[in-house]
Amino acid sequence: MNKLMSLENFKCKLIPLTPIHIGSGNEIEPYDYVIKKGIFYRINSMDIFEKLSEKEQEIFTSKIEEGIFEFRTYMRDIYKEEFGYIYKSSVDKNFESRYTQKLSGAKLRNDDAEFVVKEFMGGLKGKYIAGSSLKGSIRGAFIFNELPEKVEYKLERDTNKKTMPINLYDFGKPVTNKKAKNNMDKSFDKEAFKMKTLTPFTDPFKRLTITDSLEYNNVTKIADCIRISRDKTSNIPKRGSSETLEVLKSKYVDNEENILEFNMSIRFMEKNGGVNLLNNYYDGSDNKKRPLIENILTFDQGPLLDAVNNKSKAIIEEEKAFYTNRIMNVEIQNFYKKLEKELEQCEEELNSAIIRIGKGCGFATFTHFLKSNNCKDKSLHSASRVLAEGKYPMGWAKIVIEQN
Repeated sequence: MNKLMSLENFKCKLIPLTPIHIGSGNEIEPYDYVIKKGIFYRINSMDIFEKLSEKEQEIFTSKIEEGIFEFRTYMRDIYKEEFGYIYKSSVDKNFESRYTQKLSGAKLRNDDAEFVVKEFMGGLKGKYIAGSSLKGSIRGAFIFNELPEKVEYKLERDTNKKTMPINLYDFGKPVTNKKAKNNMDKSFDKEAFKMKTLTPFTDPFKRLTITDSLEYNNVTKIADCIRISRDKTSNIPKRGSSETLEVLKSKYVDNEENILEFNMSIRFMEKNGGVNLLNNYYDGSDNKKRPLIENILTFDQGPLLDAVNNKSKAIIEEEKAFYTNRIMNVEIQNFYKKLEKELEQCEEELNSAIIRIGKGCGFATFTHFLKSNNCKDKSLHSASRVLAEGKYPMGWAKIVIEQN
C-alpha cells in the first residue's frame, strides 16, 4: 500500500460453536411468554386480550385479579399460535419440563423468579451480535498477544470475599477503584502498542470499525446456564446457581451452523507518514503541552486473526487443565479436543479465527490473567465454570473474514 491512508472493507461471518449470550438488559417475566410443544413464544398479553371474545375478556380480567401465578397458567392454557407473538424460539427440554411441572404449583415469589428469562440482544427484526462485543474481544486478544510472557502485575485474592473477580495489583500497589484499574489497563495498552503516548486519536483501534451483525429470527433458544464447581474433598462436580438465558443456537450443541453476517473496515495508516500526520494534527498554540508522537501501530486483518487464535489457544489450554485436573468430565474434554482441531483449521485457512464472547466465558477470557506473574498459582484460578444445560462451555464462535 503506497497511500498514506487507505481503507479496506471486509465481509465477515460469525458462526456460534457453543451457546452464546449477550444480554439486552431485559428480563422476560413468566407471564410474558408461554412454552408449548418445545417452542418458547414471547407474547404481548394485551395484544392477545384484543383478540378474545367479550366473554373471554371477562375471564382474562378475572385471572389477572387472582394473581400472577394463576394468570400465567391461564395464558399457557388458552394460548395458540394464531394469537400472534413477538418472536418464538427453541427451548431446552429440561427447562420446559421444569416449567410444565411447576407452572400451576408456584406459591411464593421465589418460585416465579425461577422462570425469569434474560433476553438476548435484539431489534425489531430479530437478534444480533453487537459490533462492540466483537471489537472488544479482538482488541483484548491483540493486546494479550503483544504483551510479554510475564506481565508485571499480580492477581491477589481479596480475603474478605469468597468469589472472583479478585483484586488487581500493579507492581505491588493495590488497585482499589475503577480509575486506578483503567490507568493500569492503559499502561498495558501502551506496552502492547509500543507507544509512549496513547490518546483516543492515536489509539490504533480507532481505525478499526466493526458493525453490529444483521438481525436474524429463529437463531436462539432458551437454556439453563448452570455454575458448576467441585467438592474440594471428593473432587466431584456439584451444581451451583443457575440462570435461564436466551442463547444463540450453535454448531456443536444444536447441530445448526447459523451464520450472522457483519462488516469490518480497517483504515490502514502508513507508519512514517502517519507519525507526521498525527504530529501535524497536534501542532498549534498548545503544542508544547503535547508529547511528541514518535511511533504508531498499524495492522491489517492477518495480525488480528493471529492474535485472536493465539489467545483462544491459551484459554483452551487453561480450560483443558481445569476439566482434567478438577472436574473429570469426558464430554467436555472431548469438546475441547474438537475445538483444537477447529482452531488448527482456522490457522491453515488464514482468514478465520476462534473467538470467545459473551456471558459465562470466564475471568481468563476478559483479562490478561494468563500472562500475569502468578497465574500458575492454583489458588487464584476460579474453582467454577458456567455451562449451558450443565455440560456445554459457553461463548465459543468462529469468525470468517472475506475481502469485500
